[in-house]
Order: sequence, then structure tokens, then C-alpha cells
Amino acid sequence: MFRKEIKEQLLMFKNEAKAQAERACALAASPKEAELKDCVHRYVCAKFFLSPETDPERLLYNLACDSIEQAINMKIPIAKESETATTCGAAGSAAVKVALLMVALRKDFHVDIPSEKLAFIKNTNELGHIVFESMRP
Repeated sequence: MFRKEIKEQLLMFKNEAKAQAERACALAASPKEAELKDCVHRYVCAKFFLSPETDPERLLYNLACDSIEQAINMKIPIAKESETATTCGAAGSAAVKVALLMVALRKDFHVDIPSEKLAFIKNTNELGHIVFESMRP
């Protein structure tokens, strides 16, 4: 894959994530859970360079592992899963990706979800439900 193609693909994923966050924020006045779950799922897939057809029941950690693999295949300079942080309890790259995803989601969706809740989210369906709960009037 050529550098220009990689940049175009990354820009496409970035724009898709932004569009899903904007779509979710537009739904905030009267959110419907199924629509918000779809936004969250598509957002996560875009952030992780994955297809939106990815199973919403798949574990976030596994999605992050797939994301690392996808980034390596796309020749994006990214830490490999075998690398670990030295100051964060030897957290692997996939765990860090999930944590950073949660930070980005709270910011992009304009939701204040306690970290304690986010820590136990298993998949995009559960994450979508938590976002729905936090957006409900």
C-alpha cells in the first residue's frame, strides 16, 4: 500500500468516526437506543480501522487487537501488541487502545460517563447502552 493510499484511508476512518459522533450528538435531544448503539459501534470500528460489519458483540479488547493487526498490515507505525508499557502495570498496546478509545468517546460524544462504568464494558453494544443512558434526558 502506498503512502498516499494509507493517508486517504486514515482520513476516511477519521471522518467516519467524526460523522458518527456528530450523528449521535444530533440524536441526543430524543435518543433512540438502537440508533445510538449503531453510532457507537460504527464510531469504534472507524477509530480502530475496522469494517462496520464487525460483530457488535465482539470484545473490545479483541477489536483493539484486530486494530493493531490492521494498522500493521496498512504499514502504519504503531506499537505492536507484544510491546508493553513500563509504568502502567505492563498494559499491552490493545489495552491502551481501549482506554484511549474510552477517553475519545467521552469527548466526541459529549458524555460524562464515570471511568468505573467504562472499565467493565465488554463490547460496542454495552458501550452504546451506556452512552444511551448518559444521553437520555
